[in-house]
Amino acid sequence: MSRIAKSVLVVLLACAFVGVMSECVLACPNCKDALSQNDPARSGLARGFFWSIMLMLATPLLITVGLGSYFYLLVRKARLSGQQYVPSARSPIGAQRELAVSGPAAGRTL
Repeated sequence: MSRIAKSVLVVLLACAFVGVMSECVLACPNCKDALSQNDPARSGLARGFFWSIMLMLATPLLITVGLGSYFYLLVRKARLSGQQYVPSARSPIGAQRELAVSGPAAGRTL
């Protein structure tokens, strides 16, 4: 059997397994029973699922936006204060850097 045929066979077997077992893994028994009954006392369960999913989706976005804003403000503050990084004279390849402050107009372009 060729390598491609083996890959296709594995994918087909996985799809067949998912198709056969889809009813078994639909939901945990308690959640499935609670949602199938239109009981007003259990309506909060669906609302709880909704908000937990929203919070899990928002967390990576908030972390990314927060870190990005922090770094943007750091760069902006350094540009406005006239500080800029220049290669050290001690290092021939410029691997080490030291903070050099030049005139008040240095680095003010945004």
